[in-house]
Amino acid sequence: MLPEMIVLTAQTFHERVATTDCLVLTFRKNCPNCQVLGKVINKCRHLFPDLGLAGVDADENASLLADLAITKVPTVLVYRRGAIAARRSGVMNPAELSMLVASTGA
Repeated sequence: MLPEMIVLTAQTFHERVATTDCLVLTFRKNCPNCQVLGKVINKCRHLFPDLGLAGVDADENASLLADLAITKVPTVLVYRRGAIAARRSGVMNPAELSMLVASTGA
Protein backbone atom coordinates (compact mmCIF):
# COMPACT_ATOMS: atom_id res chain seq x y z
CA MET A 1 0.00 0.00 0.00
CA LEU A 2 2.75 2.48 0.99
CA PRO A 3 6.37 1.97 -0.04
CA GLU A 4 7.82 1.93 3.49
CA MET A 5 4.91 0.13 5.13
CA ILE A 6 5.60 -3.31 6.55
CA VAL A 7 2.60 -5.56 5.96
CA LEU A 8 1.88 -7.59 9.07
CA THR A 9 0.03 -10.85 9.46
CA ALA A 10 -1.69 -12.44 12.43
CA GLN A 11 1.62 -14.24 13.07
CA THR A 12 3.85 -11.11 12.98
CA PHE A 13 1.51 -8.43 14.34
CA HIS A 14 1.88 -8.88 18.11
CA GLU A 15 5.67 -9.07 18.10
CA ARG A 16 5.94 -5.94 15.95
CA VAL A 17 3.62 -3.76 18.06
CA ALA A 18 5.18 -5.05 21.29
CA THR A 19 8.68 -4.01 20.23
CA THR A 20 8.13 -0.95 18.02
CA ASP A 21 6.12 2.23 18.45
CA CYS A 22 4.13 2.25 15.25
CA LEU A 23 1.17 3.47 13.28
CA VAL A 24 -0.82 0.54 11.93
CA LEU A 25 -3.26 0.97 9.05
CA THR A 26 -5.86 -1.75 8.57
CA PHE A 27 -6.97 -1.77 4.96
CA ARG A 28 -8.47 -3.62 2.02
CA LYS A 29 -6.57 -3.49 -1.26
CA ASN A 30 -9.57 -2.38 -3.32
CA CYS A 31 -11.00 0.06 -0.75
CA PRO A 32 -11.07 3.64 -2.08
CA ASN A 33 -11.17 5.13 1.43
CA CYS A 34 -8.16 3.02 2.42
CA GLN A 35 -6.26 4.36 -0.58
CA VAL A 36 -7.15 7.96 0.33
CA LEU A 37 -6.02 7.45 3.94
CA GLY A 38 -2.82 5.83 2.70
CA LYS A 39 -2.07 9.01 0.73
CA VAL A 40 -2.78 11.15 3.81
CA ILE A 41 -0.41 9.00 5.89
CA ASN A 42 2.24 9.28 3.20
CA LYS A 43 1.81 13.08 3.09
CA CYS A 44 2.12 13.39 6.88
CA ARG A 45 4.80 10.75 7.39
CA HIS A 46 7.52 13.31 8.10
CA LEU A 47 5.54 14.59 11.11
CA PHE A 48 5.98 11.36 13.09
CA PRO A 49 9.42 9.95 12.24
CA ASP A 50 9.59 8.12 15.57
CA LEU A 51 6.79 5.75 14.53
CA GLY A 52 7.23 2.69 12.39
CA LEU A 53 4.64 2.26 9.67
CA ALA A 54 2.78 -1.03 9.34
CA GLY A 55 -0.36 -2.31 7.69
CA VAL A 56 -2.73 -5.22 8.04
CA ASP A 57 -4.72 -6.49 5.07
CA ALA A 58 -8.22 -7.01 6.46
CA ASP A 59 -9.14 -9.65 3.88
CA GLU A 60 -6.14 -11.81 4.71
CA ASN A 61 -6.27 -11.35 8.49
CA ALA A 62 -9.94 -11.39 9.47
CA SER A 63 -9.29 -13.21 12.75
CA LEU A 64 -6.73 -10.59 13.81
CA LEU A 65 -9.17 -7.77 13.07
CA ALA A 66 -11.83 -9.59 15.08
CA ASP A 67 -9.39 -9.93 18.00
CA LEU A 68 -8.75 -6.18 17.78
CA ALA A 69 -12.51 -5.42 17.55
CA ILE A 70 -12.05 -3.70 14.20
CA THR A 71 -15.22 -3.78 12.15
CA LYS A 72 -14.48 -0.96 9.70
CA VAL A 73 -11.58 -0.20 7.41
CA PRO A 74 -9.65 1.90 7.18
CA THR A 75 -8.77 1.97 10.86
CA VAL A 76 -5.58 3.51 12.22
CA LEU A 77 -4.05 2.18 15.43
CA VAL A 78 -1.15 3.96 17.11
CA TYR A 79 0.92 1.73 19.37
CA ARG A 80 3.22 3.15 22.03
CA ARG A 81 5.22 0.94 24.40
CA GLY A 82 3.31 -2.17 23.31
CA ALA A 83 -0.21 -0.83 23.86
CA ILE A 84 -2.81 0.92 21.76
CA ALA A 85 -2.42 4.62 22.48
CA ALA A 86 -5.01 5.79 19.92
CA ARG A 87 -7.37 4.40 17.33
CA ARG A 88 -9.72 5.86 14.78
CA SER A 89 -11.75 4.46 11.92
CA GLY A 90 -12.53 6.18 8.66
CA VAL A 91 -10.79 8.66 6.42
CA MET A 92 -8.91 11.51 8.06
CA ASN A 93 -7.40 14.65 6.66
CA PRO A 94 -3.77 15.52 7.47
CA ALA A 95 -4.71 17.72 10.46
CA GLU A 96 -6.89 14.99 11.98
CA LEU A 97 -4.18 12.36 11.55
CA SER A 98 -1.57 14.67 13.05
CA MET A 99 -3.81 15.36 16.06
CA LEU A 100 -4.43 11.64 16.53
CA VAL A 101 -0.71 10.89 16.58
CA ALA A 102 0.03 13.93 18.77
CA SER A 103 -2.54 12.74 21.30
CA THR A 104 -0.31 9.72 21.96
CA GLY A 105 2.52 11.81 23.33
CA ALA A 106 4.58 12.22 20.19
